[in-house]
Amino acid sequence: MQVAVLTDRSRAAVEAALAEKQVDTVPGSGPRLVVFDGRGQHVLDAGSPGLTDVRDELLAMSPAQTLPACAALAVVAELIVDADPGVEPRTFVERLGEQTAGVRAGLRGIADLASGGEDHLRGDGFRDDLDDGTAGQVRHFAGVAEAAARFGGDLTQGAARHLLGDDRGGADASLTEQALEFVRRLESGELTPRAAGGWIRRQLCEGAPP
Repeated sequence: MQVAVLTDRSRAAVEAALAEKQVDTVPGSGPRLVVFDGRGQHVLDAGSPGLTDVRDELLAMSPAQTLPACAALAVVAELIVDADPGVEPRTFVERLGEQTAGVRAGLRGIADLASGGEDHLRGDGFRDDLDDGTAGQVRHFAGVAEAAARFGGDLTQGAARHLLGDDRGGADASLTEQALEFVRRLESGELTPRAAGGWIRRQLCEGAPP
């Protein structure tokens, strides 16, 4: 999955498409443009008038110009706060889980957690000790964080170990620990939603100390 920060021109085109409510009307075989703006995850028809230049811009980008999934997770965390500067920690975790892991708010989210959620941000970029070799570590982190905010850390950790098969000392178990610590710090006030994107970069992403 290619994740990129849009130029001002492309951002204006996307905002116009969102304002015209050109969302979730993509033909089954049509190219899709998935947009994260902090308010939600939006799926646009990349072949529609006004968005073809955006599609071409993205296709012309080299891998070095795009964001790995871990960095994109940090960006989405910051976009959520930009969209709602006064967001409470619990609501922030809920929105992060919904936008990056497909865990909806309310009772529907319980079903989403039970099914494992969705990989809205597929890719890599995590520290080696947090990378299990798949493209689903954003979903793992955000899903565990959402579960911990709903049900508490102890229950979530037990479920991860016994239901998800997290091996002690393995990458998934280590990422689960990081998600639990993330929620603990947010709930205690040690970490604010505004600072959460920086925490993700420092604690989770490639290049951060283990």
